[in-house]
Amino acid sequence: MDTLTRLIVCALAVYRLAEMIVIDDGPFGVFVDFRGWLQRRTLDGLNRTLLGNVQREVFVGMTCVYCVGIWFAFVFAFLFYFQNIFSDFAIIFLAISGLHSVLATKLGRQ
Repeated sequence: MDTLTRLIVCALAVYRLAEMIVIDDGPFGVFVDFRGWLQRRTLDGLNRTLLGNVQREVFVGMTCVYCVGIWFAFVFAFLFYFQNIFSDFAIIFLAISGLHSVLATKLGRQ
């Protein structure tokens, strides 16, 4: 795969992963549960400690597709250069899902 194609595929994979974490429910509601747990931990009175501040910032970041996208882009930048069959499979799998998500959104089918 040439560099431009690999970059586009990685971008689609990051898009899908970020959208999945922030917006989607996930299988068995796993992402909803994770966001709920993070929100409860943030509101449990830990806000006055350093740990509470970090948890609050993580929760705020988890509600922003662009923030999560940046975090995953950092990970995928390593996968972009240090490729193997497992990372290639994960990237292509998520990229196909990302392209499907883009097409479904643009065509108005959700």
